[in-house]
This record gives sequence, structure tokens and C-alpha cells, in this order.
Amino acid sequence: MSERFLGGPVARTALQAMYAASRKLGRKGVLDVVRSLTQKALPGPFREATFQYLAAGRDDNVTSILATLREEGYTEMGAPMISYAERKHREG
Repeated sequence: MSERFLGGPVARTALQAMYAASRKLGRKGVLDVVRSLTQKALPGPFREATFQYLAAGRDDNVTSILATLREEGYTEMGAPMISYAERKHREG
């Protein structure tokens, strides 16, 4: 995916989420999505909706995103969103 985006953090995160929903992400792609999701500039409801969208997407990406959130120590994502993603991932 292109390194350059027009628009702010919401547009960039939305584009990355759409990309992540349709293609297998490598390590760099997962890190990019996690960095986008954890930006303080993102409105909370948008972050939550994007996270839920990703949780319903590709299993391989969801697993990688959840693991990266944990290993990077991103607690600001909030336990409810991470729990939702894990539950959704288990249910299939």
C-alpha cells in the first residue's frame, strides 16, 4: 500500500482498514494498521467501528493485529474492544 495518503488520520486509517480486510498483511502492514488505530487524533467511535470492521475481516490479519497490540502494549485500545475482537475471531 502506498506510503503517501491524502487526508488526515481518519482517511488514512479507513484506507488501511479496507486494504487489511481484503489482503494478507505482512509484518509492516500490521504495524501500520496498529499505529493508525492507536493515533490519539482518531475519534473514539471511529476507532471502535474500524476495530470491529477489522475483527470481522481476515482471520490471519486479526490474529496478527491482536498479537501486535498486546506485544506493543497498546492498552489505550481498551479491553472491551480487544475482547470483542477476540470473541469475534473465535466465533468465526
